[in-house]
Amino acid sequence: MRVRFSKITARAGILTAGAVTIAGLSLAPAQASPASVIPVPCSATALAEAVALAPSGSTLLLAPDCTYVLHEGLPTIYRSLIIVGGPSTLERSYAEETPVFSILSVGSGGDVVLHDVNFTNGRIGEDGVDGGAIYNHNGVVIVDGGVFSFNIAQGRGGAIYSDDILHVTGALFTHNHANYGGAIDNAGTAWITDNRFTDNSASNDGGAIDSTGTTHVDLGSFADNGATYGGAAASNDGTLAVDNSEFSKNGAEYGGGVYNDSHVDLAADTFDSNEAYEGGGIYNENVMSLIGSTFSENAAALGGGLYNEDTGTLTSDLFETNSAVLDGGGIYNDYEITISDTKIRNNHADRNGGGLYNDATATVDGSQIYFNRAGNTGGGIYNDDSTTLNHTHVYENNPNNCAPLGSVAGCFG
Repeated sequence: MRVRFSKITARAGILTAGAVTIAGLSLAPAQASPASVIPVPCSATALAEAVALAPSGSTLLLAPDCTYVLHEGLPTIYRSLIIVGGPSTLERSYAEETPVFSILSVGSGGDVVLHDVNFTNGRIGEDGVDGGAIYNHNGVVIVDGGVFSFNIAQGRGGAIYSDDILHVTGALFTHNHANYGGAIDNAGTAWITDNRFTDNSASNDGGAIDSTGTTHVDLGSFADNGATYGGAAASNDGTLAVDNSEFSKNGAEYGGGVYNDSHVDLAADTFDSNEAYEGGGIYNENVMSLIGSTFSENAAALGGGLYNEDTGTLTSDLFETNSAVLDGGGIYNDYEITISDTKIRNNHADRNGGGLYNDATATVDGSQIYFNRAGNTGGGIYNDDSTTLNHTHVYENNPNNCAPLGSVAGCFG
């Protein structure tokens, strides 16, 4: 749920918060009310003192359009605080001698809400240390708005690492980098809603998001992100649910849009113009469910739209105009896939299986496979193991509908 603050209300609150004020750079917490609103001048020292000393439940009102240039990380927060920008920016200094640090850290018992606060140039350079901009360990972090840019973590979470509770709404993540989770690495429970991810990268998994916990993504926009596994998002050792989101022009070796090695559920998503060696849109290596999603103009050597290497269930999806340099223009199946009420059309493979290349077990029910092309054979379906068609029409594919001839019962020509 998006948390919204009225600037008028917040600033009006200052008039009733006289018990807690910043006079110069000092606080007077002994006289404070727990619900005070504290204005923070445009000074990194003032901000650090406010974060360290403000009573639990306080609201820190940052100076509008101020950039707080930090030469060290802010004190770790172990209590409830609300930090409101105008918007305002927290920036790790670009001076050459500045040490590496997470800009904001939240510890056990910490409950922090951030509204319209930007984070830039956070940097953690040691292997195994996470969260370039925000490090959340056993706390609660709620992010509402803001821009996260040019943050780097040697370990996980270029912008944000969380192993407990995380809510992110209405933010922009751009040009962040980590080994895992270029923008966000979630090892706890996260709700990520109505955010944009552009030009983030990971050396290993999840160019924008890496999930080893329980991650819910809704109304996301992922463009031009890159990684080895999962150009936009990767799921490992947890669950990833992505709804109503767009994946465009992301790239990876495995899964240009999404890579799954755990459990992923995707519904009403769009995959367009993503690229990979295997699985231009998605590479699945565990349990995957697709419902009502569209794959178009994705490209790979194997599986232009989807490469399935474990258990995949597809319902009411559309695969069109995807391409493979080798096999499986629309879909490449290497284990067990069930396809229902799905259209596979106008896809192309330079070699075999313009629509579907099946190298294991495929069941296709109530679907249509048509107008697909293969450079060699199997314009609609190339079957190298067991393909079962139920109430499915395979027609007008080039140079033929199914190959080898007679290998798919109910498919002719």
